[in-house]
Amino acid sequence: MNEDRWDIISNILEPVYENGRFDFRELVKEMNLSTEKLKEYINFLSGKQYLELENENGKKSVSITEKGRVFFRIVNLRKKPEGKSELAKS
Repeated sequence: MNEDRWDIISNILEPVYENGRFDFRELVKEMNLSTEKLKEYINFLSGKQYLELENENGKKSVSITEKGRVFFRIVNLRKKPEGKSELAKS
């Protein structure tokens, strides 16, 4: 997976990780992606069981699974500059 895709995945997961659940329309507004491209990423992430799609009374939302929380932390470890590891501070 190239660097841009990791960034996009991280940017999708971040608000969902922080809030537990995120409205799909709000996620579209927050991301700089077309609705179709965002759907592709969300379908990919839900297929890997990192996200769950919910449709309640016609309102679509995305929630993060425990597996997704772990994946988000791993993806963000990749983004830390070398020498700045949280583990090194312990």
